[in-house]
Amino acid sequence: MAERFAGRPEAHFWLNRSSPTIDAVLTALPFFGILFNWWLGPLTPVVVVTSLFLYIVLRRERVVQVLLTCWPLLMLPAFCLLSTIWSQAPGRTFYYGTLYLLTVLPALFIGAGAQSTSVLKGIFVAFCTYTLMSVLFGRWVVWNDGGLAFAGLAGSKNAAGDTAALTLLISVLMIWWAIEQARWRWLAAAVAILPFALFCLVASKATGVLIASIIALPCMTAWIISRRLNVQIRSFIFIIVTIVVISMAATSTYWMQPLFDLILTETGKDAGLTGRALLWRNADQYIAQRPVLGLGYNAFWVHGNLEAEFLWRAMGISNRMGFNFHNTPRDILVDIGYAGLILFALVMAFCAVRLIIRVMVKPTYFGIFCCTLLVFETPRIFFELVSFSNMHFSTLIVFTMLACALRPDRLKPLAAQ
Repeated sequence: MAERFAGRPEAHFWLNRSSPTIDAVLTALPFFGILFNWWLGPLTPVVVVTSLFLYIVLRRERVVQVLLTCWPLLMLPAFCLLSTIWSQAPGRTFYYGTLYLLTVLPALFIGAGAQSTSVLKGIFVAFCTYTLMSVLFGRWVVWNDGGLAFAGLAGSKNAAGDTAALTLLISVLMIWWAIEQARWRWLAAAVAILPFALFCLVASKATGVLIASIIALPCMTAWIISRRLNVQIRSFIFIIVTIVVISMAATSTYWMQPLFDLILTETGKDAGLTGRALLWRNADQYIAQRPVLGLGYNAFWVHGNLEAEFLWRAMGISNRMGFNFHNTPRDILVDIGYAGLILFALVMAFCAVRLIIRVMVKPTYFGIFCCTLLVFETPRIFFELVSFSNMHFSTLIVFTMLACALRPDRLKPLAAQ
């Protein structure tokens, strides 16, 4: 134990700029701010901007390096901001486009500019705290004509299921890591949170999240086990899993809906994908009206827009806010058209391939977690809104995953104090 700390006690016992604890805090802070948005409200952007400021101050040597490395990802919020020019609600587009950029930037600094183990610890602490607080102070919402579903501290039961699934995934990964590293306190914490995460996941009755979790967990387990195998066998496992996931994503329109219908019927839910069919039909009509550039980022769900008002009423959204078409490609097409969808698809496909290759060669726990997120999110993009919302945890964690793919091989060292 003495040898472990010899020569660099400041890295473990003092919170100077070189401490890995700083990276964990800088990771947890924006996740806390966004996860607890239901409580913080307008303070959420303040917390996120504060995390950006702290990173720029405490990790200033790496800011330019990260931005230059992750410039393809910056094109996505930049295009959303650019849509202000042709938006039908330019003021709203500029405002929410700025919030989208502020959501993406911390993810880039986390995924590409922080110590990888510290990132895992920060994400784990943020989601575990949120899950515990949800169980203690969460709420239930009416579901399926009188039933109840767990919404926790989120705005909806689907968001509650999403956070629960992410808590489950990071906790299982931390169990493997803690056993390998003999970190028994982290192991105890990860084991202790599992029942709470499972309760929130099941009680939320979020079918799509449950399906994605069932797909992602075995993939993560296979990748973790493959760390001890030689590179040829490991590469074979990664390639097989990648082919399976890509095939599932490409054919999801054929198998996902029947699977949804089966689970929905067995659990007593509406087999019409809880209203998604209506949303998708209307989205297709709006896309046809302005197919190339769309209506402008976040320019559709506006009070006074008759089409939006109709869908809010039809879907029972009494507060008339925080809604989407529950289909990522359609949401992108409505907002920024085929030009935006092509840009998003190219950038994300490039990062996904690069991530898989990178982790296949060097299977770090952080890389494996990012690959697991890729598997978890891919089947959901056609049934939920993923990575396109501002100040939303899914956007933050997906861009963290994508930034990991572009992560520099060696981060710039921090200047001595």
